[in-house]
Amino acid sequence: MSSQLEPLPARFSDLKREIAASYPDFQERVIKAWGEIIAQLKVVSAEIAQVGPDYLPQVNFADLDKLGAEEIKRIKRIGSVVIRDVVPDEDAIRWKAQLKEFTRAYPDVIGIPADDKQFFML
Repeated sequence: MSSQLEPLPARFSDLKREIAASYPDFQERVIKAWGEIIAQLKVVSAEIAQVGPDYLPQVNFADLDKLGAEEIKRIKRIGSVVIRDVVPDEDAIRWKAQLKEFTRAYPDVIGIPADDKQFFML
């Protein structure tokens, strides 16, 4: 699996120029929007640093249908949620052991990180 990205076909450059040309003051607007993104990223990064791992909402699978409006709003704002207890721990541990055995038996299977594969292309 190559880490080098192939260049996109020229038609994408043409489309990008066409889109840019269709907006008045495109470059200035993009620069302003990028600045706003960077500013917001600083705010969120500081919040994550302060709160730590609890920044990500967590919910038990059995409680998904009991989430309040504020919890749902927070999950949507953050864009992620950790769902716990989806399967019994024993099943998850057994599956992980089976997967480790599979990768030992088939070391050429594509996965990352290379030294401790956690994500696979099966």
